[in-house]
Order: sequence, then structure tokens, then C-alpha cells
Amino acid sequence: MSNWNFYCAKDYSLKQAGITLLLCFFSITLWGQPPTRVHLSQSITPEKLQYKKDSLQSFTRIAVSGIFREIDLDLRSAEQSSRNNSTIYRWYLSHTHVQSRVYANIESLGRRDTIYLRSTDGGVLEMVHHQNLQGPKHLFKPVSEGQVIQLVRATGSRCQVKLYGMSLETIPPQWNPPQWKTSDFGNSKFCQVNVNCNEGIPYSDIKNSVVRIFVRLGSALGFCTGSVISTSNYTYEPYLLTAEHCGLLSPGTLVSSEDLDDWVFFFNYQSPDCTNPPSEGTLDQQQVVGASLLANSDDNGGDRGSDFLLLRLNTSIPDSYNVYYAGWNRKGDSNPQMGATIHHPSGDIKKISTYFNPASSGSFTSQASNTHWVVNWNATTNGHGTTEAGSSGCPLYDENGLIRGVLTGGSASCNNLNGEDYFGKFSYSWSRNGNTPTRRLMDWLDPASNGFLAIGGSYRGDSIPAAGNEIIIVNNPVRDGVLAIKNLGTPTDDLRILIFDYSGKVVYDRKTVAIAGTDQEVNTYSWRNGLYILLVLRNEESISQKVLVLN
Repeated sequence: MSNWNFYCAKDYSLKQAGITLLLCFFSITLWGQPPTRVHLSQSITPEKLQYKKDSLQSFTRIAVSGIFREIDLDLRSAEQSSRNNSTIYRWYLSHTHVQSRVYANIESLGRRDTIYLRSTDGGVLEMVHHQNLQGPKHLFKPVSEGQVIQLVRATGSRCQVKLYGMSLETIPPQWNPPQWKTSDFGNSKFCQVNVNCNEGIPYSDIKNSVVRIFVRLGSALGFCTGSVISTSNYTYEPYLLTAEHCGLLSPGTLVSSEDLDDWVFFFNYQSPDCTNPPSEGTLDQQQVVGASLLANSDDNGGDRGSDFLLLRLNTSIPDSYNVYYAGWNRKGDSNPQMGATIHHPSGDIKKISTYFNPASSGSFTSQASNTHWVVNWNATTNGHGTTEAGSSGCPLYDENGLIRGVLTGGSASCNNLNGEDYFGKFSYSWSRNGNTPTRRLMDWLDPASNGFLAIGGSYRGDSIPAAGNEIIIVNNPVRDGVLAIKNLGTPTDDLRILIFDYSGKVVYDRKTVAIAGTDQEVNTYSWRNGLYILLVLRNEESISQKVLVLN
């Protein structure tokens, strides 16, 4: 049972947007405990919330899904009671007509301490303890209408909790019961394909590098996608690559370090299979909060360059997240032939979009040339994946599963399946946006200046494969339609593969790069059976071998 008395006061902090929030403070009795301190309520109509979102949208390049409100609630403003050698602190937050996520700063959470997120009827929606808290900050699950945050602090514990922010977001009409209504989960469009459908099988490791980002830009909140990325010396730094426009508050104004401290990175936010789950459940529990800026393209989000943002997470990524550090290819004179992107459209669970035709070279605007890869998506067994708002910053993978770019934008959508999407070239981001470490990737991803053109991805603890120079045709004769070539060379070699039929006609000609431990594959399915000559041009040498194709 709950009883309360309250008084209200107007807050004019959003007056410039034509909004006045009503802040109500409660003296409350929860579940039989005596009333003690004040608690917080915020009232805003859906119409006024939409007005505020629209006003912020004109200043940002992300799709604004909500607004950020500062709050200031600590242990002194909580309702307190005692039970079984513990002190219980409760904060009641009411937010009529909207859903909200609460930002908390949690220090010295002891082994016997637990923080609960409860619905207003007392049901437990989330628990936080020392084993699943990564760093001092945490973002609670979204809840509609109102919630109670409860700390059970063991006697002798020094745990301190401060609730310092909350989101105000529109409640989507399609979800029921209310605690499952969120502005992101289940909100992507009908054509998108879950990453754990058959289309994602070739990316079973790579998908574990893709991260959903809940972005804060001043008062604006929204979603982007990013990827944990490897360095050439495999030191497993918590580096994350996304798009610069995800961090632009306005033209020429990059996200502040204070706002970056509130960016939330969600790992493994995906369905366990090909179907959409009925509720979010615990999918959003693997998170790291906060990052620092390493480098950015400084091109107004792709207008004059390749639109990249490289971050370092403030907290090491736990081994339990099973994160994959994605590999990359910085060779700019070789177009991606086929591949995919993995992303979080509209902040939804992880999806995959596939392309079967080579990407072309282009530009996002006329202010610069050949800064982006241009991709058209293809229909697959379980849909016709495209991209949406929230996909921004997602990686473009080539035929070897290596990152070749990050998404700036485009016209592709479920209602425009033939539209083009533009991915800022990884090769351009490597060194062409500027001459200092803050404007390029090379200083961070190749810190030892190895000069590698490409590296494969790996998990922490994997043995690093060695490169070989003795070229081997793995399957000669070729009987399954795919020619596999091993040991093309080192990642610094300049390589070109030519294949001639027996009449001397060139049937395959491609510049490429050696990836240690990875075979180079050539599709021979449409070739006539017979004898072919493989010629590998490696730096200043040429190596030839005979290949028999028996498809």
C-alpha cells in the first residue's frame, strides 16, 4: 500500500522550448514503511515532449528519441528504513505520460548490497549488484509512468548512490504491459533481419563486436551503432569506432566530455534466435557507461570527409561479454565485393543487412570526392535488411568480414529497398582527414607503425596467426565452386591476383591484401571446368600455379 502527500513547483529550465515541467515532491508511505523524505515527479504531456524533441532535432544529426533531465537525489533525499542488518533507501520517481530511464552514479557497491528497479506496484524489473556493475555509472531499464529505485545497503557498507539524470521518452502505443513499452525495443521496421537468422551465420563471431549506443548530446538523447575494433598489435584496447555525426550537437560543435561520460554502450543486445522476443527481458543488462574521445574526422559528419569517431571506453569490457575485436582493411583501391552490415535500427535489437554486388566509390556530398563506399542491399531468406536512424556508425564488412567503413546515411529503407547507403571509407579515415593523431585512425590502430594493410579480428586470448609466404592452393582441384588460396604473404604486401583460362583470357583480376590465418577465396562457380593459371603479383615478384576447376 502507498499513501502520499505532495506539493508542486514549476521548473523553467526548458522555458526556451516553450515547456514548463511540473516538479512534485512527495512524502510517501511505501509497502508499510513510515513516510520520511521527499520524492520526485515530472509531468509533461506527449505533445510538449514531441515539441521539445522536434526543437532539438534541428540541432543534431541523430534521430532524437527523448530528452535528458538533470536530477539530484542522493541517500539524504531517500526514504529510509531498517531490516535484517541492512538499511533500505527508496526513491520514487513519477513521470506521467512518458517512459524514463534513470542514470545513477554508484560508488563502493559491496558484495552484500543490491539495488532494485521496481515498478510502482512493487514488482522487480532489474537488480544491480557488484558482479553486473561495470564502472561507477549505470543506466536503468526504461519504465513507463513511474518507478521505485531501492538500495539495500548492508551494515558497514560504504555504498553511495546518486540519481543524477533521467530520460523523458515517448511511450510507443504497441507494447503491453506498460513496463515493456520502450521507445527502442521492437521499434525497427518490418523488413529488418535478426542477426541470428541464417544470414548471420558467417558473422557468428563478428556480430559480437557490434554495440548499441545510447547517445547524449546536451538535452538530446538518441541511438547509434558502433563496433569494438582491434589494433595491429592485438593489445585489446577498449576502442570503439562509430560515426562523427553521432557526436555532433550542432554544425562544428562536437559532443562534450561531460556528455560522453553519459554515453551507454550495450553489448549482445540481440535476439537469441531468428524470431523477435516478446519482451526485452534482460537483453539490455550488459552495458558500459562512458567514453573518451581519441580522434574524429572533423568534417561535419561526412560533408567533407569520411565521418568517423574513435572512442575509448572508460571501463574495460568484461570477459563475460564475450566481445570480439573486429578486424579491418584499409586498402582503398580495392572495392568491397560483397558482405553485410550489423546494426541497431531505431535502437532495436541487432539486425543484419546484406549486399551481393560490389560497393562503388562515391561521396556523401559534393564538398569532397571518393570519401564513401556506396552500397545497395539485397533481399535474403528472412527479409530485405536496410538501415534506419539508430544504424548510424555501423560497420560495413567486406567479403572477408573486415571493416571497410562506417555508416553516414543514405536513402535505403523498408519503404525504399533500392535506395543507396553511404559508408565513410576506412581507408580515408586512416590518414586523409588530417595530419594529426586526433584526425586519423592510423596512430591508434597501428600504434607500432607496422604498416599493416589489414588485420583479422579475434577474441582476447586467441593465439595470433602467423603470416606465410609459401602460396598454397588449399583445394586443387576445385570441386565446390570456391578456390581457396593460403599464405599470400604478409599484411604489408602489395598484392594482386590474376587468373587466366587456358586460352589466356583473364577471368579474375583483383587487388587484395594478405590476412594472416585467413584464406583468400575466389568464386569459381560460374567457370567452365578445365585448367587455369593463377598468377600472384606480390610487391616485385610474381608467382604462378596451375589450378584445375571441376565444379
